[in-house]
Amino acid sequence: MIFKKNNRANRRNKLPSWLPVWLDLPLKICFKLSLASLILLLLVAAYYSYLAKGYDMAEVANLPSRTVVLDKNGEHYANLKGNKRRLITYDEIPNHLKHALFAREDEDFETHSGVKLTGLARAAVKNAFAGKYLQGGSTLSMQLIKNTYDNRKKTIHRKLLEIALTYRLEINYEKTEILTHYLNRIYFGAGCYGIEEASITYFGKPTSALHEGESALLVGIIRGPELFNPFKNPDKALEQRNQVIQRMITSGSLTKDQGEIILKKPIRFEKKQSASKHSSYTLQLVRRHLKEILTPAQLDTGGFTIHTTIDPQLVTTLDTWAGKADIFQENALQSAGVILDSQTGAIRAINGGRDVSKFQWNIALDSKRKISAAFNPLLYLATVHYNEVPIIDDPLASGRQIGTDRIARFIKLLGLNDNPEESINLYQGDLRSSPLKLATAYSIFANQGHLPHTYIIKSITDAKGTEIYTAPEKKDELVASHNVISVLDMLTQPDHPLRVFSTSENREDAWGVSVSPALSSVLWTGRNDGKKISHSSESLKKAHHLQLDKIDSQQE
Repeated sequence: MIFKKNNRANRRNKLPSWLPVWLDLPLKICFKLSLASLILLLLVAAYYSYLAKGYDMAEVANLPSRTVVLDKNGEHYANLKGNKRRLITYDEIPNHLKHALFAREDEDFETHSGVKLTGLARAAVKNAFAGKYLQGGSTLSMQLIKNTYDNRKKTIHRKLLEIALTYRLEINYEKTEILTHYLNRIYFGAGCYGIEEASITYFGKPTSALHEGESALLVGIIRGPELFNPFKNPDKALEQRNQVIQRMITSGSLTKDQGEIILKKPIRFEKKQSASKHSSYTLQLVRRHLKEILTPAQLDTGGFTIHTTIDPQLVTTLDTWAGKADIFQENALQSAGVILDSQTGAIRAINGGRDVSKFQWNIALDSKRKISAAFNPLLYLATVHYNEVPIIDDPLASGRQIGTDRIARFIKLLGLNDNPEESINLYQGDLRSSPLKLATAYSIFANQGHLPHTYIIKSITDAKGTEIYTAPEKKDELVASHNVISVLDMLTQPDHPLRVFSTSENREDAWGVSVSPALSSVLWTGRNDGKKISHSSESLKKAHHLQLDKIDSQQE
């Protein structure tokens, strides 16, 4: 009994006299849980600090920039829309833009350490009660990290990593640098990356010349770049401006009278630039090939120099031709064409229709049009290839010598059509293909039986000038050279290009083809509504012939 009494007294001595004895055990448990939680918290912090050290902080300042397209001569041809970025310095940021940004996105930006734990906790509680992700509690520093490292997944792991990276950001960069990099990096809708591009696109002026209302509107766009895009939703964009001004009044950076004066200032938007100013069928193909070569992250970063095979003079010639499809005063007509380097398969020019701003679908690349008699020279080549004798001007008799199975196989080898229907109609060109595929197939006549692989991107260098891609020049040997020579002897005169003109029976498709040692060109004219071209085959042939003469006169 004495022992128990002493033990009880000892335990009692460990507690303040005013606390009851029964709290001894609960307090010990709470202490141990708190200690364990602290240790766990320290371990988690150490782990995410370790992960954060694996990220290169220099990437924050390594801002995405324009991707430049060069022509075949290495001359500037275009800047790709969506990868353009004009950078500003801190001194070019107006004070009213800073105040608007702080009021809307991060009031304590200049004083906090990058992470506001109270804001994160408040956002977590709201998300928990809502049962979904509504708020992130992110500071400008955290948003910069998210945009730099593409950290957009809404998971606890990604948020903890973002916090660790943000602390590293604040150690490595001054507040002025963080703010400048943030404004240069974020997206403002309408293909505008960075505040300067947005200011020029929407208002036709640099960031340094913005007035208070324009700054507030741009800040309002940040939370919904496409939703509040002034070109698409001007009323919503102005509503966001009003909300930002009100936040500035609430935060004390503006008085109510000042806010009312700003709201009365007119906002005049620039006219939205048409797609044709930023695009063409040629650039459309460049972008398509870029997506096959570069990753989405690389495309977003930009800063590449794209060395292409484009010949600007031939592009102009082809675009002019396609744009004048109404030369026959028939407005429903479309025209398209392709010009290749016969020897290498390099695409010199491509046009997919009359007007890229009105007709985005690229006929030259993606259409399947009936080639009719334009198939004849290739049929004769197949006949010789299979050790038969072509009967010129009688494709049906020529084709019957080799059979539908072999001609279908030859069509696949040429890349004209991956699944031709095996029928005697193939001999008469009852076959659908695109201008690009037909031009590629015809280039076999200029390559002694070899079929080149086409390409438009020759090489790519990154922002540091390092070459990261080079297009391989490939050719597949399909036909013996002496067989090609024998067919050319049957169809052409010495030193003259191979010329073929074809009009389908219902005059829905008209083709013009020319092959020389330098260029392989295909022109197409037709209708997409299934109706007959109103003009005669002879007039179509003459128009194609004149255009092919113009193209061939520009050979190197």
